[in-house]
Amino acid sequence: VVMAEDAAALEDAEAAGTELPDAGLALVGGSTTMASVRAQLLEALEEAEGDEGMADTIERLKGGKFSFLLPMKGKKRRRVVMRAQEKLVRGATAMGDPIALMP
Repeated sequence: VVMAEDAAALEDAEAAGTELPDAGLALVGGSTTMASVRAQLLEALEEAEGDEGMADTIERLKGGKFSFLLPMKGKKRRRVVMRAQEKLVRGATAMGDPIALMP
């Protein structure tokens, strides 16, 4: 899972081949929802609370105030997923690789 300031920053980084800040690791299968990924990330951030390398990420994502960026079919752009829609998005293919989020 990577973190971008917004969808445009993510698109620019992908086009330039630049790596984005790591926002954690989530295990995603065919039926995993984005809501489940959110829960995994928040749990992992709680465990990494004392890790100085993750301090910036922890501070930005604390409290779950972040949005996922979902790839659009047939386009290189991504759109923001509303929190209520997170249960509807299932599977690694739908979420994109890497899974992207923005604070």
